[in-house]
Amino acid sequence: MTPKGSSAPLGYWLTPVIADILRERSSDSLAVCIGTIGAKSPSVADILLFREELDFVGVRKAKVLTDGELVASLERNVATILSRVESSDIVSECYVCECGLLEIPIEQVRFLKPKTFHIENGKVFCVVCGGEATTSTQSRFCMFFPESAFGKSPQIHPRSYSAEIRDLMGQIRRNGICVGKNRPTGFLYSERNLDVELVWQTMPYELIHQENDKRLVLVVSNHVLKQGLLAILLARTLGFNGEIHLIVTPYINHPGTVGKWCLEKLAELGHDELTARFMLANSLGWSLKDATLSTVVSEVGYRRLRLFARRVAESRRSTDNPEKLVEDINHQTLTLGLKHVFNPDKFDYARLSGLYSS
Repeated sequence: MTPKGSSAPLGYWLTPVIADILRERSSDSLAVCIGTIGAKSPSVADILLFREELDFVGVRKAKVLTDGELVASLERNVATILSRVESSDIVSECYVCECGLLEIPIEQVRFLKPKTFHIENGKVFCVVCGGEATTSTQSRFCMFFPESAFGKSPQIHPRSYSAEIRDLMGQIRRNGICVGKNRPTGFLYSERNLDVELVWQTMPYELIHQENDKRLVLVVSNHVLKQGLLAILLARTLGFNGEIHLIVTPYINHPGTVGKWCLEKLAELGHDELTARFMLANSLGWSLKDATLSTVVSEVGYRRLRLFARRVAESRRSTDNPEKLVEDINHQTLTLGLKHVFNPDKFDYARLSGLYSS
């Protein structure tokens, strides 16, 4: 994750909260990775604030670390991968910008989520320098995954993303991925500048390798679905043969002005993790790619919410099946739990296990 400072909307915290619920329900450990080695490297103050806000949303038992702490190991991973795959230089027409961040093949723009660029009136603009992108013929360093990387498919939750994952895997298998940049990035392989994302995407493998874990569970927003899939393919290329689950969360839209839904504003109004976790979980409809932030908490009442949280915390149930998380943590189940909070025999609060802990 990339720290966004105090302006991060509440929906930004959905992914780590879902990962924390899964940790609470299972025997898995949780790692939250902070991206620091890219073009938009966060400040020390931003990283400290990120850790404080993780605590505010109740994510307190995670191993929080930056990619910079593991950079030597990540570079070794990349060198190992590139020694095992086929690679070549491919010439194509690309959108480029003045600061050098953008090097996007023209034919791929319509398929990409706008993370490093945005489009206005049919024109492409860089999010860093703000300049309009121009077109240029570029030589791009690309790699092609071995067939072994595609042999053991991850388990996808929810399953509605399975077709999209298959399509993405087909594209990557046919076309490979660009892993080089024409601008200096700080990472070199055979005198080529490497895309920082390639380095970052080996971090899940590095963490499970260090812990000697046999299972990898990735929780990602659907806006970074391709990046999550690439992390899995890179882990396979590095030799990880264990069980892999990919949990895909919806993207949360915020009603009205986004700024009023940040954690700082919630804290000013006297809210805490009970409110934040309820609002996020109550927004979930796993069949939706885009969900709207639930704001009904103002109608619930703090006494009722505290009792609801206590019922959930006292009804712990462990499961190592990530699919159960997708089935249980959603708006409909929370609505039922709230309805019966004064008559707990009428609802199985263990279905919401992990949302709150004692």
